[in-house]
Amino acid sequence: MNFGSPHLSTDWLRRADAVARAVHLWVKRRALQHLCEGKEESALAAHGYAFGLIEGLAGSLELTVQEHQMVAYVFCLLNGNEKDALHAARALLDISGEVAASSSYLHGLNDAQTLYLGAHLATMQQGDTMAECPRVES
Repeated sequence: MNFGSPHLSTDWLRRADAVARAVHLWVKRRALQHLCEGKEESALAAHGYAFGLIEGLAGSLELTVQEHQMVAYVFCLLNGNEKDALHAARALLDISGEVAASSSYLHGLNDAQTLYLGAHLATMQQGDTMAECPRVES
């Protein structure tokens, strides 16, 4: 990861921060939902879900590689990995084929589309008729 780029703008950082916070809240919501349903989720499944969510939002929002990496980094910070957030972000993005094929990863991708499309629909309902909801391919 190259976070030392001179091209980091305030808008860029705000965008990455907002996406990471959305991912963090969505992951916490899912964990709470599983807890209420009496289900336990393995660390590997939670990892796959977070990775799918980040990948899905990065693709839908057309994030640059640096924004994508920053989202993973901020997510890891928010998730309690302050001491080794850079290593945790690298591990999150360096996923094995087994995790990428898992159902938790696919659920993360699906929820990313739901979150992305829901945000666009909310924007349109608030009177922003110029907002377009781009087609998201699965």
